[in-house]
Amino acid sequence: MNVFKFGGSILNNSNDIDALCNIVASAQNHELVIVVSALGSSTRSFDAASLQARDGDFSGAVRAVESLREYIIALADSVLRSATSRQRFHAEDLRLFEIACSLLRGISITRQRTVRSGNAI
Repeated sequence: MNVFKFGGSILNNSNDIDALCNIVASAQNHELVIVVSALGSSTRSFDAASLQARDGDFSGAVRAVESLREYIIALADSVLRSATSRQRFHAEDLRLFEIACSLLRGISITRQRTVRSGNAI
């Protein structure tokens, strides 16, 4: 069994993702476990957005998430080959964006950012 964990700096652009796919493809005759974590510095970006919300800047927090979302959508569109895959991705992305905005609104209203709410975003 091969276990691969990818995240952070290896997932910054479409070339990096293509390289990741080549690594995984080279092990296709083995049982695989693949773990993919956050793209680039997205964890820090989401954390910063939650802190903005806690400090009362809900609009700024949403703008920060929207900016990150645009980056992720552009990256996904560059690597997803089929229109169906892109449509599914966009639908799931919108669902997750709405959840993130709801969490940011709650943090902004209560002015409390817990570890749990920060991790949820």
